[in-house]
Amino acid sequence: MIRRRNLFWIALLTFCLFSVIITACGKEDSSASGQHTSHNSHETLVETASAKELPDFLSKYTPRTRELYAKADEHEELLKMLNCYCGCMDYAEDAHTSLYRCYIQGKQDGKITWTDHATQCGICTNEVKDAVDMKNKGMSNEDIVKAIDKAYKGI
Repeated sequence: MIRRRNLFWIALLTFCLFSVIITACGKEDSSASGQHTSHNSHETLVETASAKELPDFLSKYTPRTRELYAKADEHEELLKMLNCYCGCMDYAEDAHTSLYRCYIQGKQDGKITWTDHATQCGICTNEVKDAVDMKNKGMSNEDIVKAIDKAYKGI
């Protein structure tokens, strides 16, 4: 009888601990953890006067995430060549056309419309970080595309 009671408490403690861990994972800045929470069908879009003015929604995210958003416009040509492997390119509505779209929805008359999509997606942020690092090491855009495809395809 005592063994059964101990097993019950061990099982209950394990379940509670597992529940706390799972719940906590959804609360952190997913872009910093490299994990992907979920795609929100209601992306937050913010227009700024230029690429030098980052969107307000970034104030609640890590410096790393803000830095990657700042690099999105600098590396527009490269990011438009890269596929995103988080699933956003497969959306039924408003599918993304490239990794660039995970950061910037569009540009018109010098203004930029930013999306918060990449703030919620560790895959997007890790892809951009890797691509920018490779570019800074002197790799060509074509070689970067091959390397990103090899590293992220099938995630």
